[in-house]
Amino acid sequence: MQIILKTKNNSKVLKKLQKLKEFTFFSQVKNNIILNHDDVYIDDYEKLESLKNTLMKTGAIKVTLIPIKPPILPNKTKNKTKNKTKNKTKNKTKNKTKNKTKNKTKNKTKNNYSTQAHDIKNYNFFIDIDNTINDGNNEFLDSRTVDVFHAMQDLGHNIVLNSGRPTSDLKIIVTKINKDKVYGISEFGGALILDPYQNLPLSKIPKCLNALNKLMNVNNGAYKNIEQIASTAQKISTISIKAKYKFKTLQNCINTHKLPINLIEGHGKFHVVAKPYNKGKAIVEFLKTNTVPDGLRTVSIGDGEIDIPMFEVTNDAFVVGNANCSTKTYARKKKWEVLKSKNLDGVIEAFFIKDDRFRKDDF
Repeated sequence: MQIILKTKNNSKVLKKLQKLKEFTFFSQVKNNIILNHDDVYIDDYEKLESLKNTLMKTGAIKVTLIPIKPPILPNKTKNKTKNKTKNKTKNKTKNKTKNKTKNKTKNKTKNNYSTQAHDIKNYNFFIDIDNTINDGNNEFLDSRTVDVFHAMQDLGHNIVLNSGRPTSDLKIIVTKINKDKVYGISEFGGALILDPYQNLPLSKIPKCLNALNKLMNVNNGAYKNIEQIASTAQKISTISIKAKYKFKTLQNCINTHKLPINLIEGHGKFHVVAKPYNKGKAIVEFLKTNTVPDGLRTVSIGDGEIDIPMFEVTNDAFVVGNANCSTKTYARKKKWEVLKSKNLDGVIEAFFIKDDRFRKDDF
């Protein structure tokens, strides 16, 4: 469990926290102290309340608890019963499928969809948000975007947003986008959203902080002017920093000293993610959770260098028309599809390429 304490004086509160052995210190950002509780999974309301009261006694102004719901393990008995029922129902389903196929062929001839609709397979789409779906200036997605994604879900496809946004922010967006389930990939591949209550941090904040401290001490403090941004407290797997140094300079230093972090540039700041995680590695881990069917072909849609790891692990990749020249050039070398349309119109173009039943003119 991650805990965020808001204080007037960090040093006074830290002295009292040292007496409480059940907490592990993460970091402090201005008037915020980030802690970890030894019991990662707490699902008891009374325990949470007593924990909050204990922390308030240290002098904290506000206590924010971020519990993680324990993963649900598969039931072995259920699998046994499923195998038995499968054998019994095989003969019944054979007769039913014959009748269903007859009705389907009749319905397809009446439908206005493409004549190739029966050859189209369903896909798992992994889509970036900022500068891909929108122009990077909108905090939330508009009704047009929601309608487009709902139309693709109605055709049997899965939409997984793969964004650099904090987990809490992305979860709000995902609840509007997805009709049935709440899932997504947040914080540049640092965390997974598996359901409304369960987040899975892949990248670990202590690992990021330790590597960042080493970076600041390189060459007798040559890179000491790095400031951790307070909004980091909203994240569960990565940290954000401000620095006067160029991205390439910091990246070269990280590579030279083999520091276990990935540095990502975006929105006027740098983001630190623990290796080996990025948008591509997160897709691999996400499919292992069986949140969406992993047997389907995968498609990624993005706009920049940050999305290249995502393009590399999916079966098909699309780059929207507003992407920068270097990304487009690299995409063409890799034989990925560079779309003509920009932002959401580019996403719609990609949807129609993969499924010509999608009525792009309706949007």
